[in-house]
Amino acid sequence: MSAAYIDYQVGGFDYFSLFDKEFFYDGKAYGGSLSYGYVMPLSERWSLELSVAAGLFRTRYDKWSCEACWEKTQKYRATYIGPASVGVKVVFNLP
Repeated sequence: MSAAYIDYQVGGFDYFSLFDKEFFYDGKAYGGSLSYGYVMPLSERWSLELSVAAGLFRTRYDKWSCEACWEKTQKYRATYIGPASVGVKVVFNLP
């Protein structure tokens, strides 16, 4: 289980196609996820660990048109429900 809270102000650059370079963003995001894992023994010392997590994340933010004038263009809300992470690990157990 995990939880997250983010208070952000970003702008002036592209960031993983989430933000436009021409705008500035001021908002908050929060959410959480539940995970499930399974360990599969391969030998006495080696094992394989598999995990998957699904979550819900929400954000509310204001979008500004320029840095100098701070002219607010719109308020936005977004919700994401889906996969949060997938993991595969090879584990070596020390004696």
